[in-house]
Amino acid sequence: MRKTSVRRLTYDQQWARWQKDIERIYKETVYVFEQRLIFREVMEMFQKNTELQAEGGFVGDWLRGMYGRDLVLAIGRELDRNTEVINLIQLMYQLTKRPRVVSRKRFFKMLKLKPPKKKNRPFPDADGHLYQINERWFTENIGAGAYLDAAKIKKDRNWLEKRCRKVTKYRHKVVAHRSDMELTLTIRELHDALDAIEKMLKKYYVLFAGGSLVGAEPAILIPWKKVFTFPWIKK
Repeated sequence: MRKTSVRRLTYDQQWARWQKDIERIYKETVYVFEQRLIFREVMEMFQKNTELQAEGGFVGDWLRGMYGRDLVLAIGRELDRNTEVINLIQLMYQLTKRPRVVSRKRFFKMLKLKPPKKKNRPFPDADGHLYQINERWFTENIGAGAYLDAAKIKKDRNWLEKRCRKVTKYRHKVVAHRSDMELTLTIRELHDALDAIEKMLKKYYVLFAGGSLVGAEPAILIPWKKVFTFPWIKK
């Protein structure tokens, strides 16, 4: 864990730290998905504009190169095994080391939900119904018992590392260091790795923030495409 964790934290302190970490991971991942949205729409301009296709090949390659390298670094950052960093892989690793911090009781305390009264079963009130939904979610995703099942988290970690392995290898061998190894990486492969990160983020965001996360891609409210409606070089 990070150097600030040398002094063993209490369960409450550790839980609070993980909640803080997931919020930072969420915000930075949303930023990366925002960049992907912009990139896709700019590339669509190239695909639909024959003049851009004829004259803008060099600029298009430049944009793809910058975007690709930025995405490689962003994905690699989320998979970094350095124990002092904040990312999804380290969060999963820490969870497996202290599984009893994550209890069913703590999860429902965060949600402020109580189990439905027996007299209301099988038709509980709204809060009771919501409790049942989250109870099933915790059992299926975190553990069937009172505490987190470390085996489930290890499975998630292995799955994510496998989905992102080609990107992390490319980052290490080509982007971060100069080697004589011939490696190629497509934009599609980068996006597949990013989608895998999103899938894990959605799960752990529910665990620590309590709210469901539909997706990491935000809606850009400012009219950012306006800059493409007028000439950039003035006579």
